[in-house]
Amino acid sequence: MNKTIYIHIGTHNAGTKIIQHFLNANRGRLMELGYDYPDVGIGEGGHQRLSAELVRQHELSIFKKGTKVLNYEIGKFARWSKLKKHIVASNSSKIVLSSDEFEWLSVPEAIPALLGQNDYEIVVYLRRQDVYLESLYQLFVTNNQRRMKTTIERWSERVLSRLQYHDYLRLIERWGAIFGKEKISVAVFEDELEKGLEKGFLGRIGIQSFEEGNFDTLNEDLFLAQGQMLDSRCLEFLRLCNTKSFSGEKRNAILSALLNVSREFKEQGIFSKALFTQKRRREVLDSVANSNNKLREQYLPHKAKLFPDIESKPTEVKKALKRVVPLFMSYYESD
Repeated sequence: MNKTIYIHIGTHNAGTKIIQHFLNANRGRLMELGYDYPDVGIGEGGHQRLSAELVRQHELSIFKKGTKVLNYEIGKFARWSKLKKHIVASNSSKIVLSSDEFEWLSVPEAIPALLGQNDYEIVVYLRRQDVYLESLYQLFVTNNQRRMKTTIERWSERVLSRLQYHDYLRLIERWGAIFGKEKISVAVFEDELEKGLEKGFLGRIGIQSFEEGNFDTLNEDLFLAQGQMLDSRCLEFLRLCNTKSFSGEKRNAILSALLNVSREFKEQGIFSKALFTQKRRREVLDSVANSNNKLREQYLPHKAKLFPDIESKPTEVKKALKRVVPLFMSYYESD
């Protein structure tokens, strides 16, 4: 019997971790409602290990050339083989998968090729591209494996020339070509945040009884922890550290100290996460203006515009490190 498989494909920094931790915490309740959130390939609450097997291990990534695979032998994909067995054995008729790294999968047809004939529904959350790219850059700099050394200016120049990351229409058309346009559910992060990310996501997979569902909700501290970011000056400090060959242990200590500095800046009311100048912010949005409009017309025609406008007040990009260093040393030495 075919099952309905809901695939939440991100995007990055658009509430994905909040949704994943909510689904993970409510696996039992979801099962009672007929939804299976498999514990196969789980990492940090989501199915990161499933997407990693495709995007990283087998290099089925939009950033790799010539990644088209014609023969998907399930035996070569250990985690997906395990997932397929789980789905077949599951008493639930509805399966939910979630990973923001699915947005970088170059060949979405790999999923039905590996899991077989089922009904597939795709859910994607989008965030205004300038904010999305700033968050993505922060992720690349803070990640202990990636340790990005490139400045935001140089990185964003490359991004603007390729449009791989932030042209959402390309992403949706890639998935729509395989599963059908009518199978794509598009959500705007800023809209969903107002009504509640968890409630909004459940509605998109057919669960309308959020208030009566006895779901465990994330406490505010965990919610804030998921959105934890470095102050822009602390991020620049870490980027400079990335140019040195620190051990993983030492770098984790540096990151921990910088997070403490960022928290102190928040308490002082001087925290800033802005990385783009107002000029670069507008260049990012101009680069995808036509694409965004087409996406809105096709998937969200009721909206006058896809995303909120840029704030009229110019964003101040803070990079001076003189306030970071003394605080950093006090936290780093205390650790």
